Amino acid sequence: MKTPSIVYARFSPRPDAAESESIQYQFEACREYAEAHGYEVEAYFSDEGVSGAVEWEKRPGLRNALASIPSGGVLIVHNWDRLARATIVHCAIEAYITGAGGNIVSVMQNDSTAEMDPDKVLIRNIMKALSEHQRSMGSIRTSVAMKSYQRNGKRMTHPKLVPYGYKCDPKDMSRIIPDRNEQDIIQHIKDMHGAGLEPRKIVNCLTKARVMRRSGDYWSSRAVEKILRDHAG
Repeated sequence: MKTPSIVYARFSPRPDAAESESIQYQFEACREYAEAHGYEVEAYFSDEGVSGAVEWEKRPGLRNALASIPSGGVLIVHNWDRLARATIVHCAIEAYITGAGGNIVSVMQNDSTAEMDPDKVLIRNIMKALSEHQRSMGSIRTSVAMKSYQRNGKRMTHPKLVPYGYKCDPKDMSRIIPDRNEQDIIQHIKDMHGAGLEPRKIVNCLTKARVMRRSGDYWSSRAVEKILRDHAG
């Protein structure tokens, strides 16, 4: 008798489309693996455009997949990083499934959470950590690139989300230009910090002067700290 299983796939586009494994590709690879290893696939679920760092409760496809796994069943993924790219998220998913008497199988690694050989467990944990590291490094590279483009006047976000201190160029909405009022506020915050005021006291000064944020709210310590980080130097 074949073991009942559920297939889950996650797709996150990359600049080079050739490096992205489509949902259909993952489904097909998991289906072939299931046929070759005695698993009976009962359903397929997926999440598209969702980061592997997002908790499983916030991923509709994964949430439905976990709810559909029969007792003693298996969740099949194409690669461990398709399940999660944050160690804490991966561990939470694994704990949920194993706690219900199920297991997770990765096609690429030909590995299962049912396998408790110390060497295989070590390799599995190293791969989880490596996947999280790669995601973090990718986020850093993306952030650096976006800031570089923005410094050169290119809009990289929705018009309502352009960096504080800038606004869309009314002559070319694909570009951003300095917002003189916000630039003055940034400089004022930096001057107060340079004079030795901590963020909480800077907030008090801004509140007394009725200096508001772009959203129309009063400033907070966290918002001031972000300005100081983003405009350090």
